Amino acid sequence: MFTAMFRRRAALTLVLGLVALGAGVGCERSARSPGKGNGGKVTPSTTPTSSGLEQQAQAQGPPMVVLLPEGRDEVRIKVELARTVPEQTKGLMFRTALEPDAGMLFLFDHDEVHTFWMKNTLIPLDMVFITKDGVVAGVVENAEPQTLTARSVDAVSRHVLEVKGGLTAARGITAGTRVRFVNVPGY
Repeated sequence: MFTAMFRRRAALTLVLGLVALGAGVGCERSARSPGKGNGGKVTPSTTPTSSGLEQQAQAQGPPMVVLLPEGRDEVRIKVELARTVPEQTKGLMFRTALEPDAGMLFLFDHDEVHTFWMKNTLIPLDMVFITKDGVVAGVVENAEPQTLTARSVDAVSRHVLEVKGGLTAARGITAGTRVRFVNVPGY
């Protein structure tokens, strides 16, 4: 009996391992570059994808990130939320266009130097790294599409906002810019 139970457990472990590896093939976002962060592992968010909070926020309007660059008008970005590993892995891959006031907000449950790459991303993006206190830690501007070049800033962040390439320079969004989330469940 012990042998049969051991074999079932080993088979299940193998299948789960293969599924996890398959999820990482062609990863774009949240996959850490080797030797950085958490060793190439994607850490899932502890916040569920569907909850009463999300349904309530949807009734109030779309999720938004409001950036408040000093001495300039506020910048409002309608965002898609990337909370789960599959959502974070896919990110904005395969998109051929992105509206100037649209983006994707990656909600992580931990602080670290987050590293992204642009494999299968067809358009240039700006990456805005945001601290848990709502301040821009740094910006990567106009990340070149379809590359595996690791992109990060030399600062710890909790969240990452991706927007159309060139938006941050045009609107004065830099390290130190204040950030506010609107209709983002849990924030």
